[in-house]
Amino acid sequence: MGDTLFKDRNLVISDPDVLCFPLRGSSDPKFYILASDGLWDVFSNEEAIMFAQDLFSQNEDVATVSKKLALEGVRRGSTDNVSVLSVLLPDLGNKKRVVDRRQSVNSPSLGRKQV
Repeated sequence: MGDTLFKDRNLVISDPDVLCFPLRGSSDPKFYILASDGLWDVFSNEEAIMFAQDLFSQNEDVATVSKKLALEGVRRGSTDNVSVLSVLLPDLGNKKRVVDRRQSVNSPSLGRKQV
């Protein structure tokens, strides 16, 4: 799907970066970010985490964090579509439900309308 001409010449790969680690420990993760390559073209993993941590520390909800990450990706000049899913992880000692929201923003350089 998509970019067939580039995939046939091995210019584009469709293998995701995957990290696996236990969720319990001294530095339990508080959230994760799942995003399309449009975000990762202009954000490092560390930059995205710091950006999101700053917003979460201001009590922003996951929908707002996702949207602001996506908009910042476009502002930084991403030429690809930018989709972001932010998920807050519950305290592992607490049984709260995980709430997630997805925001998608199309890059103006592709001639698509921003949402």
